[in-house]
Amino acid sequence: MSTTSTSQTELILSEVMGDLALEEARPRNVALQFCNRYSIAGLGSKNLKLNRYDDIGVAGTATEGTDYTTETEQTLSQITATPTEAAVLMSQITEDCAELTGRFESVNALMASSDIQTQMSVLRPFASNLGRAAFEKAETDVVAAFGNLSTTVGTTTVDIDLGVFEEAIYNLEIAEPQDRDYVAVLHPRQISDLRRALLVTSGGVAGVMHTNQSADHVDNINGFKFNLLGINTYQYDKSAELTANSGDDVVGAMFVRGTGQPELGGGGTPGTFAFVEGRAMDFRIAHVLRARAADVMVNWKYAVAERVDAWGVGIITDA
Repeated sequence: MSTTSTSQTELILSEVMGDLALEEARPRNVALQFCNRYSIAGLGSKNLKLNRYDDIGVAGTATEGTDYTTETEQTLSQITATPTEAAVLMSQITEDCAELTGRFESVNALMASSDIQTQMSVLRPFASNLGRAAFEKAETDVVAAFGNLSTTVGTTTVDIDLGVFEEAIYNLEIAEPQDRDYVAVLHPRQISDLRRALLVTSGGVAGVMHTNQSADHVDNINGFKFNLLGINTYQYDKSAELTANSGDDVVGAMFVRGTGQPELGGGGTPGTFAFVEGRAMDFRIAHVLRARAADVMVNWKYAVAERVDAWGVGIITDA
């Protein structure tokens, strides 16, 4: 978080508001938390090359007396992630601040005050909302990448069920990704349909499934809802939803979790998606005397990259 300001008072205020913006935005990071995260802020290049691992293919049938051979060579290619001006958001504080605080008759008086606590009481909601909006934009971009996955399961106009969920696991398994740490990130409607499918109180496989799954152990901060068939399943916010068609059928995905920064020496394993930050979130406050207002602006430069589209399965079901 970097800040730009014209006085020591505003510098402190910007830093505090910047922390608040990030704090408020964290619950939005659901799909985003499973991306490899890179920062190339301050580096010489304006883009980052990410390794793309290609499968060597099927080896063929072994024949007695014949050496092991394969027609497909192991290859390592790269994709390039180039951060752009992806989120520039501004909120203007007008004369209404006087009504909020009861102490200042104008924004000019508020900004000229050295009482940071009072300034915070007015500015905090603006910082929080802008921080949420910036992270919501990044989350929406990751979810939008679900539509680029080469394999999909499910049927439009038909609810998701356990069979569709298992079909996603199967398709991800036969793709043989480099790592097998899978997660599912689904739309709220898909989570709701699965939850109802699990809520069987007696009888058959479904009854056993309900008693053996952590269907009630949720974490609303990071979006975790339950573990189903061995897959940790999360819910992204409806505000970031991806729809499949004019009927607004929804899209979720099952994919490989990314950890660390493999290309930058940070260890970890490459996942299906990567989030590359080109510039730290920049938080600014500008006092506009002529308009008798204050502008609060967030500027963030980033890119979302899909490493291998076969390392994930889109799940398209009825809304």
